[in-house]
Amino acid sequence: MNVELRHLRALAAIGDEGTITGAAAALHISQPALSRTLEQLENRLGTRLVERTTRQLSLTDAGRMLYERAHLILNQLDDALSEAQAGLRPLRIGFAWAALGDRTVPLLRAWREQHPDIPVRVHRRDDPEAALRRGEIDAAFLRTPLTTDAELMAEELYRERRLAAVSDSDPLA
Repeated sequence: MNVELRHLRALAAIGDEGTITGAAAALHISQPALSRTLEQLENRLGTRLVERTTRQLSLTDAGRMLYERAHLILNQLDDALSEAQAGLRPLRIGFAWAALGDRTVPLLRAWREQHPDIPVRVHRRDDPEAALRRGEIDAAFLRTPLTTDAELMAEELYRERRLAAVSDSDPLA
């Protein structure tokens, strides 16, 4: 089976953009060229990856699985090339909102003191778990339980109190 990086980039762009038009624009290629690339990938794998109609495009189950892996493979390759060119890249930490609250700055300071040769970069992501699975970040701070599987490991750092705010006139007040 001969799958090229351009095939993986095409599938990743289609999944990201949700349309052939958008994916072609993101990749700076024509729509027919992208369609041919997708067709080549599907033929080489012997399975349909994208369901297409005149009005809708969606990834099949096989397409969704390969889409997630394609992002991971492409990000790992980009990391390896960047490291070969410029040295060790920063540790990429993802979070959905507020990182670790008032613990964020002390944590980053401690990291810089203990690992001065490895910079850290924080990245806000709507879905940090998905970004972690795609290889966009190296670790994530989550406030929800991790989807359990063998690919990721979770460690509880601390527990937060949760509060609800309601108006004085609400029956729950």
